[in-house]
Amino acid sequence: MTTRPLSGRALLIAVFAPLLAVILAGCAGLPTDSSVITDTGQPTSNGGENVRLWPAKRPSAKDGPKDIVEGFLQTAASDEPDPEPAKQYLTGVAHDTWDSKKVLVFSTETGVAQVGAPGSEFAINGVAVGQVDDQGRYTAIPNPAPQPYYFHVSGDTKSGYRIDQLPQGFGIALTQEAFRQYYTPYSVYYLDKQASTSSMIPVPVYKRTALADQDTANQLAEVLLSGPPQQYDAVAEVATAQLKLAGVTISQAEVAQVTLKPQTLCTAAVHGPCDQLAEELLTTFLGVGSISSVQVFDQTLGPQKPIGRASSVDSVLSKYHVTINVHGANTADLYYLDSPQSKNDQNAGRIFRRSPGKGPAVVGPTDRKYGQIAVDPRPKVASPTLALVDAADQNLYLAAANATTAPAPVRSASGINSLSWDAFGHLWFIATENGSPTLFRVDTTASPLQAQEVAIELPLGAGPVQMVAAAPDGHRVAVVYKSAANAYAVSIGVELTSSSTSYVINLADGSSQPILDGWANLPDLEWNSGQTLAILGAQQSAEAPSVSELYTDGSPVFTLPDLNAVSTIPPISTSSIAWTTTGRLVAAYRGAGDQQQIATYSPSNDGWETDSVFSGISPSYGG
Repeated sequence: MTTRPLSGRALLIAVFAPLLAVILAGCAGLPTDSSVITDTGQPTSNGGENVRLWPAKRPSAKDGPKDIVEGFLQTAASDEPDPEPAKQYLTGVAHDTWDSKKVLVFSTETGVAQVGAPGSEFAINGVAVGQVDDQGRYTAIPNPAPQPYYFHVSGDTKSGYRIDQLPQGFGIALTQEAFRQYYTPYSVYYLDKQASTSSMIPVPVYKRTALADQDTANQLAEVLLSGPPQQYDAVAEVATAQLKLAGVTISQAEVAQVTLKPQTLCTAAVHGPCDQLAEELLTTFLGVGSISSVQVFDQTLGPQKPIGRASSVDSVLSKYHVTINVHGANTADLYYLDSPQSKNDQNAGRIFRRSPGKGPAVVGPTDRKYGQIAVDPRPKVASPTLALVDAADQNLYLAAANATTAPAPVRSASGINSLSWDAFGHLWFIATENGSPTLFRVDTTASPLQAQEVAIELPLGAGPVQMVAAAPDGHRVAVVYKSAANAYAVSIGVELTSSSTSYVINLADGSSQPILDGWANLPDLEWNSGQTLAILGAQQSAEAPSVSELYTDGSPVFTLPDLNAVSTIPPISTSSIAWTTTGRLVAAYRGAGDQQQIATYSPSNDGWETDSVFSGISPSYGG
């Protein structure tokens, strides 16, 4: 990786690996329409197939009441970052309270209709699937359904018409495609409370794509200094609380100069906490292409005496175990198990390793056979730790990859599955306890090894847990469960309390809202670095499973530049997926003649290219 950050749009392609578009009807749907307003004028094109974008307008004396409502919605939804043209359509309370930073994201295009009193009451009737607050944080709307949004117009033909009442909390109305066109996702990084010197937790936010880098940096710094959202209070924090931003400037040397309002925490001589704040800022600014380092200043001390600095992207990412997908040469080893070649194949279940540029090699004793494998993903060591489950799914073991002796037993139970590592040596898995699937966590750095039962606070009537995928920070856990409607749902859990014998998590948003719900088929899910969650499944039982990708707020990850959904791969019979740190996808599936196969894929401009296909099951990257 180079030390120079990528531009915001390049970062979408290369860093966060938004390779997969997702069609999530009802949760975060990707519609084919692009604007809430049906307009009879000539739309302009601004990239992306079938994406129609309208220019900003100004109200005129010829505009009738309906024209005013349509003109406001069109201008507010245009790519004009200045809110003043849209405010010209408003008057009174509507003018004074309208918040152009808020966005209501609709699934389909709709027109303006007159309702109520002629010439004064109008409404748009649409299905809102998400909303963005004034800090840029997206929230998926559960169980979206059509509902009207009312506008009141006052005035007359002589004085002109203006909107004097807006729907409550209304900002900008966009469909999904227009939203992805105008807004760029960023990750704001907060310190992990339990590992504040070695871990950060990203929280996604959206900012206008048309903003200048300095404006984007100012808005991201404001979000960071305001602290993590409430649902992350138990696990995340800012290095220096209660500090206020005076402003951010970017020098020609690509230094973000972040000035704080007068404070007493840091000085030019003692600036440890503000150095850490600079590291948080530098990581948060990854998507701002003109920033490669950060200096923090106190407003009263002036620009000659920095009170904090972070100079190297590489060192900060390494220090805090921040993993981002930059497409390049693959350096990770792929571990997997030999699949049976026949009904009585005695070699099935042996451990194999494929290193970049090398052929397969048998790992460990050849007389021991397994049914599942997962590799500790921590930085490469000579012999990474392997989590292994026997072919009967009843015994869990740990072993070094080069061990020649029997592995260490960890847990005996029925139905052991869904092995998942975080970046701190914690192994998560599911096993049947008292007749019900139960989530467990093992700290493999502790002695003796002990499996902690994890209590999950799921929505009323939901459960039990079906699968788990732990984020690198170890505090955010994606869980699959059956909803009250007996369909598959996915929620992000965040740690509430932990001890040597118990571990409790709840939903990240503190409510009963999943980030995905109502799916008929969901074989696997996997974190793609720490920012997004890849889901293998299908919403309808008649659909073939595909890979979909979501941010942790439930917003879909879009492919740039072509917006094509990845539906041609992986194969229909795929049962599990994995990712490399360089953005490559691995899929395990049942091929011709019921032969278990593993395929590796690389991203390309046309979707995905197949790198290799070989016999095997349970692929896992590590080392």
